[in-house]
Amino acid sequence: MDVDDFPLSFGDTLRGWFGKKVTPEEKLHQCLQSLCEADSELGARLYRTYNGWRIMLAGPAIAPDSDRMHDLFKALHADALYESLCERQKCWRARLTPKPYRVGITRYPKPLDSESAQTEQAQAWLQKYESLCQGKAVCRLVDCMGRAIQSPMVELHDRMTLATKPDLPLA
Repeated sequence: MDVDDFPLSFGDTLRGWFGKKVTPEEKLHQCLQSLCEADSELGARLYRTYNGWRIMLAGPAIAPDSDRMHDLFKALHADALYESLCERQKCWRARLTPKPYRVGITRYPKPLDSESAQTEQAQAWLQKYESLCQGKAVCRLVDCMGRAIQSPMVELHDRMTLATKPDLPLA
């Protein structure tokens, strides 16, 4: 799940004026923790991204287009475009490499056909992009809550995004 902004309540803001400041990340973490405590079959992994957070959830009846997932999207203030794409395509999405503009390169030139990807121009772009991505993480693992989420897919995600390398800048 992609979360770009987790709103603070008026009470949170008011308390912040008097020294008990809370961040959106702390509120999101509290919300995830509460959801996991309320459902012992739910597992969550919270990641920090360049512009927000990524959440991995595991548990029963968490299909992208399920009512349960819709409730979780709402509770966690998921990005509306992300939610819409998951529901329409009936799949989960997670960027594994940095967005090109975040590493200082323009978007990939749109191929005209499948053979266009093999052109010298396309291969040069790819080589430059991969070089600029070196040493940059897509997300950083913040915490795991609830039921442990262990799978080859999670391991692949963490390896490809460099999520467990805390010293790398996010891109």
